[in-house]
Amino acid sequence: MCGIAGFLSINKQLHKEHLKTMTDSIAHRGPDAEGFYFDDKEKFNIGLGHRRLSILDLSTTANQPMKSHCGRYIMVFNGEVFNYQELAKNHLPNTIWNTHSDSEVILECFAKYGIKCIDWFNGMFAIAWYDTQDEKLILVRDRLGIKPIVYYKDENNIAFASELKALLKLPFDKKINTTSLQDYFLLEYIPGTQTIYNNYSKLAAGHYAVITKSNIEIKEYWSVIDKLNIKTEIKTEDEYLEELDYRFKKSVQYRMISDVPIGAFLSGGTDSSLVCAAFQQISNQPINTFTIGFDVPSFDETQYAKDVANQLKTNHKTYKISENEALPLWELSNNFYDEPFAVTSIIPSLLVCQKAKQNVTVALAGDGGDELFFGYGYYEWYNK
Repeated sequence: MCGIAGFLSINKQLHKEHLKTMTDSIAHRGPDAEGFYFDDKEKFNIGLGHRRLSILDLSTTANQPMKSHCGRYIMVFNGEVFNYQELAKNHLPNTIWNTHSDSEVILECFAKYGIKCIDWFNGMFAIAWYDTQDEKLILVRDRLGIKPIVYYKDENNIAFASELKALLKLPFDKKINTTSLQDYFLLEYIPGTQTIYNNYSKLAAGHYAVITKSNIEIKEYWSVIDKLNIKTEIKTEDEYLEELDYRFKKSVQYRMISDVPIGAFLSGGTDSSLVCAAFQQISNQPINTFTIGFDVPSFDETQYAKDVANQLKTNHKTYKISENEALPLWELSNNFYDEPFAVTSIIPSLLVCQKAKQNVTVALAGDGGDELFFGYGYYEWYNK
């Protein structure tokens, strides 16, 4: 992942040093490079900042902020657009490329086709495009909100970032949103576009924002409900299973595109086991899989993961931790989330990431798999 940040300041309250402070606070998202774009205009200041984790095209040419070939647009981008090679071939066939990164492709798509190009993007992304000619800032969040964008707004400033902590570095009020607090006590997280503070919001999944000196307009470009309502040809069960198998394996194959070592997390559950099975089937060598275990037998699932790893013949690593090793990470994990979030799995998730980083830069995970494939208790609840 990378980290993005920026602002449009009408009263010129925000300057380049604020941009540096914001990106420094999210340096953990992108330890490989930093970059800045800042323009002190007559009536406002505009700034974009980036912290890079290099995955595609490790050269400095692919660093951000990135300027379009025509010179009109500036971009900072977090995430991956997996089908960038198809986009380049189908929509920009005569372009001479300076990099082999997805960043350059999506920037040139926007430069040529405008905002409609996001309908073609297959991936997880948080993008900021600045139009130097029309003096507009455009923020885009992917369809399911995998990559975050939070923003602050008052009558004179709009600032955005990948994480709330970057915005909290700015000289603005930080008052608790009591509605968000009530929601947290009920749900154990803060839902929707709210954050724990007033005037600080999340850009909703499947939405983009057009920001000018006088206005911010937020629009929805994708909704899962619209997709569910599409009338399609009814197929047989075997045809659906064949198509699902193709789409699932294709999605894993897209995520294997990388210029750095790649692996996968394996818990032995439905989600991660499916991902690792497809990953290993596509790979021409044993994949790297990683599992975290515990010294409390009732919480330890390492045997399940080992059984799956043996079946798939992966290059498997198991790390067992004790309570004493886990507790010091509690404060560190709180620093990453920025607002109340009561999910205990963040500790083992952080630990397995730390261990995997010793071997790989990118790891596939199975988040969402249980919801899609009825894992764990869903079958029992369904039967009731």
